[in-house]
Amino acid sequence: MTLWAESATHLFAVDAGFHHLESIRMLPHVIAGDFDSADLDRVPPSVKRVYLPDQNFTDFEKVLQWCFDQGYASVHVACAEGDLPDHQLQNFFSAASSLVDVWFVFRRGMGRLVRAESGEIKVSTNVDARVSVIPLTACDWVTLRGVRWPLTRESLVPLGASSVSNRSVDTEIAVGLERGVALLFWETNELIWE
Repeated sequence: MTLWAESATHLFAVDAGFHHLESIRMLPHVIAGDFDSADLDRVPPSVKRVYLPDQNFTDFEKVLQWCFDQGYASVHVACAEGDLPDHQLQNFFSAASSLVDVWFVFRRGMGRLVRAESGEIKVSTNVDARVSVIPLTACDWVTLRGVRWPLTRESLVPLGASSVSNRSVDTEIAVGLERGVALLFWETNELIWE
């Protein structure tokens, strides 16, 4: 996480996410959320505070909306796996409903949401890296190239077909769909900011 945090142009902490950054001696530019889990006494005055109190939404949802309102077209999110499965799963669905292009930085790779309006997405990876396409909504005409088991105009659904633990056969993979939202995951050691 240190390398990722050091390379970010704007660093935001979502509530107690501040303490993760604090543990690696990094300070965010902004801390945002309802502040029900961050110890605000430890947040220095140089860090901007954005209070988002609406309990009808998660802090992550509120911060994504705030980013959109501030004019950010895309964000990279680290530590979205968290240690609670309900938060992790909800983070993916919150990202899927967001107007911001959300990328995920995982411990063992990267994730990106794929939407019809995104067109075909191409990402670089190593040969024989794990690649998964997980539908977050019903997805139609899904294509996946550069992998051992390619997809050609397939339908994927959250409670049915997906493409989990596929393997790359090239240094570039490409995925696209005509309807729906899916999460593309690929193993990599590189941080990708595109």
